[in-house]
Amino acid sequence: QRSILQAMGYFQFNDFASSLTHAIRADELKPSRKTKLLLAEIYQNRSQVDEQITYLRQALRIVPTDAVVKQQLAQAIVGRGRDVNWAEIESLLVGSSSASPRSQLLYVGILISRGTAEQKATAENQLKEWAEQEGVFGTDALRVYCSLLRSKVNSAMNLGNPKDALITESIQQHTALTESPLSNYNDLYTFADFLIQYADSSYLDKAANLIRQMDAENDATIYSLNANLNLAKKQNVSTEKRIEIAESWIDRASQTDTLTEDLVWLIAGKALALSGAEERGIKWIEKAYQRSPRFLVEYVLALGRSKQGQKAIDVCARHYLKDTSK
Repeated sequence: QRSILQAMGYFQFNDFASSLTHAIRADELKPSRKTKLLLAEIYQNRSQVDEQITYLRQALRIVPTDAVVKQQLAQAIVGRGRDVNWAEIESLLVGSSSASPRSQLLYVGILISRGTAEQKATAENQLKEWAEQEGVFGTDALRVYCSLLRSKVNSAMNLGNPKDALITESIQQHTALTESPLSNYNDLYTFADFLIQYADSSYLDKAANLIRQMDAENDATIYSLNANLNLAKKQNVSTEKRIEIAESWIDRASQTDTLTEDLVWLIAGKALALSGAEERGIKWIEKAYQRSPRFLVEYVLALGRSKQGQKAIDVCARHYLKDTSK
């Protein structure tokens, strides 16, 4: 018991070497599902996928019906990128008549992202069929299908080959999702973001309405800030108005217990800089750094992006001189 507690303690501080030592000791003394999964997680963080898979297999032997371990094992095997036994992946995720909805969706997602052309086509058709169902499973399937469509639109845009039919289908499916009684806050955000990024300007009013629905639920989230600034940028709203939007968000976010003051300034500064108000955004990132030196990298990168290389060098020099003088 002591060894596993020590292993978990070191893990929390990202000391994976020490955590591994104690976890191995705990597993030797009293092997269990818990010790196997902890070892698998440690190896995952050490990018030792083969060892991660070994311990996930051992955990599954202890509890053969554990759907969560099956999902983790399937993802690890596919993520390794070699020697994928597709029969094993199918057995892990959908081989049982009682396969969980999450396992079924994960299997389809894996086939779409990593399978052969035939596997991808079959999986996509299955996903689309599921997405037409009602209830929790149908809504989850629709959510995954919308994500797939967004990915396709993004790929087409990057290739300079936007497809109107694909965008139209994406809008139809996202509309169905956000109008579902089981839709959530993130669904509103992803649809609004899709319309701002990919649809023509006639859909901006729809995007604004989705953002109003978001803000009615919670207007102090990072999603709210990003959505409002992205919409303002798309509408060519003045820099002053974008700053007002961000300042208003800072006031709201500062009144919550979710974010510390330094994080509020950092998030607002980065979002504002990306929206085009770079000068004010960098000043806010500097405020975050002044309150918390851990944001040195973010401040230096922001300076670099704004072609203030010499200032970035000076900031680094002062930071490390201050550290060495302690």
